Amino acid sequence: MNEAGSEITSKVTGGEMYMSQSELEMVCSGLLNDLSGVLTWKWDDRFGALLTQFQVEGQEEVRRVLDRHFDHLWDQKSIRQAPRAIKEGVEDFRELRNNQLLFTSDPANGSLLFAAWWPWGDAKSISVRVASVVPGQAPRRTGLLGKVLQFFN
Repeated sequence: MNEAGSEITSKVTGGEMYMSQSELEMVCSGLLNDLSGVLTWKWDDRFGALLTQFQVEGQEEVRRVLDRHFDHLWDQKSIRQAPRAIKEGVEDFRELRNNQLLFTSDPANGSLLFAAWWPWGDAKSISVRVASVVPGQAPRRTGLLGKVLQFFN
């Protein structure tokens, strides 16, 4: 169930479960509302995630909101101690570099919601991607890699 009390149906494609853009927006409505007027989101088909980019001057406000909406915060060192369900669920995002962060929900709640915090090399911008997967299921592969992997499914 989501915040509005309606059931979310995940799509299944080749054994992989993921949320569509509209489902993810519904599940994340509280987060998106708290950041409305601060951030603008778009769909990132490469990662099957909501994506935003902002200047570092706004990072404190964004961090406070992310801290309120996610149960765990991981960095380059602490991600090594993350539960297996988290490491498997955030496969494309678990190799954190210096200053990259990963905010995650509690995977015991059914699906794993996460936000990847990626500062840019220019030290002026930060990207945040928000996505969701079902623990134990492979994350959705898109783009060229997804097409190549479909040949083996």
